[in-house]
Amino acid sequence: MLDGNADADIAGKNCYEDEAWHAVWKAVAKYLPASKTDEHGNTIYRVEEKSGDGYEAAGSSVAEELSFG
Repeated sequence: MLDGNADADIAGKNCYEDEAWHAVWKAVAKYLPASKTDEHGNTIYRVEEKSGDGYEAAGSSVAEELSFG
């Protein structure tokens, strides 16, 4: 979970925050059967931000699509 603070102990982790508000994912599949793919055939992942109760957001919902190729 991103919280604005770099994770102190990242050894052996596949996902972590390496600097404020920057996520790192390792060991992510390049291709999943029946998934949406990019022009190179790599799976496109959709990243969404979810907030808890009491969080007030300005603007509209935005999702970012990423592929690891």
